[in-house]
Amino acid sequence: RPVSAPYPDDPYVVTRDAAIADAVIATSGIDDDDDDTAPMDSQPHEPRGSPRDTS
Repeated sequence: RPVSAPYPDDPYVVTRDAAIADAVIATSGIDDDDDDTAPMDSQPHEPRGSPRDTS
């Protein structure tokens, strides 16, 4: 992984890298739950999609 910036101590770079790390952690956590969540969300989502089209 290449260095993102020549100034790793720069607050913006640190904040951005932290945000990226948080996003990766959040995504990996979601991926772990997707096996259980996806089927539950998909089933009600399809039949209840028609009322959403009405609104």
